[in-house]
Amino acid sequence: MLFARDVKSREVRPGRAHAFSIDIITDQSKVYRFDVPSTNPLDAYAQLTKRTAYNAIPGIEAIEVYAGFRKDRVKEAQPLRVFAKSELIYSNP
Repeated sequence: MLFARDVKSREVRPGRAHAFSIDIITDQSKVYRFDVPSTNPLDAYAQLTKRTAYNAIPGIEAIEVYAGFRKDRVKEAQPLRVFAKSELIYSNP
């Protein structure tokens, strides 16, 4: 056995216990939305940067992180955290 314990696909992972949704705003006023389970808003953004889809989006101006997944977000929801262009990591120019 390669691993010490059996990993179950539906097992609760503490590092992904909270639901967040992220809006990516580009310089062309396009908005891309993603659901990212993680531990906190900063971790949600860090997890998103590992996705190929994030790396393929050009001209990112800002990242907004919201509590809950997209389907549960209310119209009036305010972001928990906003990452300005100067704070972005691994973004495509």
